[in-house]
Parts: sequence; C-alpha cells; structure tokens
Amino acid sequence: MGSTTGWFIHAKADIPIDDEKSVNTSTLFKPIRATDAELEGQPDLYRLLHVATNKYVSYHRMPEPLEESLYVAYTSPSTNKYYDDVFKIMDFESIVIFPEQVAFKQHGTQNKFLSCRSFKNHPYLQFLDGTDEGDTTVANVIYTVGDGFVRIKNLSTGKFWRRSPNWIWADSDKTEDDKSSDFQNTIFWPVKLGDNVVALRSVVNDRFLKGITLDGVTDCLNAAETGMPNQVKLEVVETLIERNIYDVEYHTEVGKVYNVIEKDSVTSRNTSYTTEDTVTLKFSHKKSKSKTLGGSVSLKLGAKATLKLDVIPAYLGGQIELSAELTGTVQWGTTDLTETVTETMNAVKVAPRTRKTVTLVATHGICEVPFSYTRRDYYHNKRNPEIKRLHDGIYKGINTTNIDYVTKEEPLPTSD
Repeated sequence: MGSTTGWFIHAKADIPIDDEKSVNTSTLFKPIRATDAELEGQPDLYRLLHVATNKYVSYHRMPEPLEESLYVAYTSPSTNKYYDDVFKIMDFESIVIFPEQVAFKQHGTQNKFLSCRSFKNHPYLQFLDGTDEGDTTVANVIYTVGDGFVRIKNLSTGKFWRRSPNWIWADSDKTEDDKSSDFQNTIFWPVKLGDNVVALRSVVNDRFLKGITLDGVTDCLNAAETGMPNQVKLEVVETLIERNIYDVEYHTEVGKVYNVIEKDSVTSRNTSYTTEDTVTLKFSHKKSKSKTLGGSVSLKLGAKATLKLDVIPAYLGGQIELSAELTGTVQWGTTDLTETVTETMNAVKVAPRTRKTVTLVATHGICEVPFSYTRRDYYHNKRNPEIKRLHDGIYKGINTTNIDYVTKEEPLPTSD
C-alpha cells in the first residue's frame, strides 16, 4: 500500500494509515478528476491528492536512482506541458494478459486458424480451413506495450503484424525505439469478449480487425470494422503440446486474509410465567473448501496443466499456515470447490416469559497467497522444452474455520 516518506511514494505500508500523527506516512489519497481544458473528452484522467499533506502526486523525471518514481511536492495542480500529475485510471479487468505464444482461430469454427500466407509479395494473414495450432504459420508471440497494448510477431516470418494501409501484414521489424507511424501501425488494443475470445483494434485507425475478401485476396485480416459483429471475434489458442508445473514456493509472508461470515438465526419463546422450557433448535450452514491456482494470464485457454500439491496455504488459527489437510491434485486455472450443507441440533433452555434468539455464526477463512513456480512447456515449433521460473502465481483458498453460537435473551412484553 502506498505511503509517503519524505517526498517520495513507497509501496511499503502493510495496513491503511490515516491519523493525525502520521502525516508523511498516511496512505490516504483522494482522486480528483482532471478537468483542464486541454484534457477535455478524457473522463478517465485523474490527479491524486495526498490528503494528509494536501499535495499532489507527480511523476518524477529526474536522473537515477529516482527516475520514474512518484512523489508529492505541490499544493496546486501542475501547469507544465507534460501533465506530470495526471494519471489514467484503468479497470485492470479490462486488460487482456496473453500467454506468450498463441494462435488465433475464427470464432465458431473447428479448425480455421489465422495463417500467414504470401499474396502479391506480401505476407497476409488469412483464415484458412484445415489448419491447426501445430502449423508453424499460425504461431504468434505476444509482446505487451504500455498499458495493455500489444504487438504480435508471426513466427513463420519473424516479423510483427502491421497495418498497411488497412490490410494486416506480418512484415514489420520496427522496434519500440522507433516512434514513426510505421511503428504505431504495429500496435493493437485487445478487447476481451469471453474466456478465450478477443477482438483486436488498430490504435491508428481505431477499427477492429476482421477477415474480408477484396482485391483478389480471400478472408484476410483487415482493420475495417467500426462495430463489433461476430466477424471480429478471435478465439485464442495456446500452441502447446504439453505443460508441466512444479516446484511451487508459497510466499505466505505477503498473503492476504479476509473472512466471509454466514449466519443462521433461530428464535424460541416461552410464554409460561413460572416454568422453564427446554427446546431443540435446528440450524443449517455450509462447510466450504476450495482451492485455485493460476498465473497472470487473464484468458482461460484450452492448455491444461495438472499438479499434485503436498501442502497448500490455509487460514488457520488467525494466520496463514501451510497445511497438508486439503492437498491433492489441482487443475491449473480452475477452482476445486467442495461444499457440504450441515444441519445441527442445539438444545437450549428458555426462562419463563423470555424470548431467546440463538444465532449460528460460521466463519469461512479466505486467503490469497502469491507463489513462484517452474513451468515446462513443449511447443509444436520447438524441439526442446522451454523451462522458466515464474513469480506471477496466485493461490486462493477457502475453508470453514470456526462455528460459534451467539445467544440473545429478551423479556416478553406483558401483552404476549
């Protein structure tokens, strides 16, 4: 969580800090819409005011080691041409995070993949029947640019996709250092439309890519569509033969814990003036156990990986601990959930002229724990497996940690 020490912002606070004695270390920031005339029409631009110091967060352009840092210094909005104190607020769920190597298939078809084919001495991208993810012409590597934009390199040409003029050709070798229009024509914005379905929009002409037939070429990719019909939908497929995940290392020291409380209340009353009554109350609650392991990829693709876990994190005794009780085999990226409805009977004594309410309180402990892991991928286009140590894993687990009964007694009114 962000806080300030001196002038600079540090992501180091474990809990929110907001009190009068913690001016510099307060974690409270107020988002303020940037309404400058030059920024009109951009509703997602904001300034961040550090409430305790009443100063705005700005982007630091000074030399190393503090370049590209955030700091607070000014009580008024910046007036320089760079708008160093203006930030674009984005919904993280809207950002598509791809796996490294993918193929694109025409939505709703079995085996009509986007394949790189040469027509008129240009490498067009054509939807072609009879292809599959093992064809070297359909494999692409995804590179992220900036805030979720992508560049796509076709592996058969070794070149990036490029819009020219509206056809998409896999013929660009422009690097990110090149700020020309040719480089801009290699950048696309992905829009997530389903678990494994996206649309790609050219950032230059703001149009979606779809297959069209024109100028003697058939069903080739073109930045032509202003709307979002079915023709712009692309199914994303990983070009994998097999994936293994192993050597999982949990980072419980930075895990997060939160609870979900479930309540079931039953009330009984005794109208007798003299006799104590004993009643049996019936309660119902769910006992939940679930575990999910996944990485940073936001798409749910067909590539499967199963791993056996000897221990998993669990919220036990008020803290996250590694437990062997809930272990087993887990499918990567899916949730393994077990819910059992349990009914209990509880005999209680009710005093004369008393209403007694007994509430069953079931606490479900939820923990999220980052982890590192080793991934071994076998690709169609590579002879040897690709082995990487990755640190983007997130484990999420739920288990019922506590059952308690809370009793409340009230005297009955004389009219009862």
